[in-house]
Amino acid sequence: MLRASLLSALVLIAGCGGTSPAGTDSGTPRADTGTPGTDTGTPGTDTGTGGGDVAACQAAVDAVIAACNAETSPPADRLCLYAAYRDLCARGRTPVITAMMNCLLMDACQSAADPSGAASCVAGVVSANQNAAHMALGAAVCGCETSPETGCPSFPQYSGAELIMGTDADVQTVTTCLTGMATCTDPTSCYAMIPFGAAFNACFAPAP
Repeated sequence: MLRASLLSALVLIAGCGGTSPAGTDSGTPRADTGTPGTDTGTPGTDTGTGGGDVAACQAAVDAVIAACNAETSPPADRLCLYAAYRDLCARGRTPVITAMMNCLLMDACQSAADPSGAASCVAGVVSANQNAAHMALGAAVCGCETSPETGCPSFPQYSGAELIMGTDADVQTVTTCLTGMATCTDPTSCYAMIPFGAAFNACFAPAP
């Protein structure tokens, strides 16, 4: 919290004219015995996503895109997904996305769901950023997959790494959708209810 201190100026006005000698001030100056105040307030923590964080996140995605484009015949679906990651920087869990992109730089043209040589790094990011809502989502995803992926029934290793980058609201939306289905054999329809999920589905949709 910024504080402004206002200092008052004391202006001494001396009278002019007259022949009397100047009087002598024989008063004893009084000492200021007041104790200076101490600011005991605790500085607040900005938990919002700042513009700088978004810019750093997008720069990390751009580095992943550049590394993939440097490969021979970079896969179009991955480049499409990276564009979705870039958009997610502005509305998702920005620091988590940035950390995930730094992992993907270890192995060009990979994704959070299929990290290949970056698998241990991605697993570390997921583990460090899981909460109870993610675990509930993971259990719902596992229960909806015909062939449950690695990590089930607790937390799906592949799709979970993508979903953990979304907002709390996105996580809740997908969880509510999955658990509300009478019969669920494919979670992609629920993924489509959030912007990143819809973009992910579009990038990997089968060719018509």
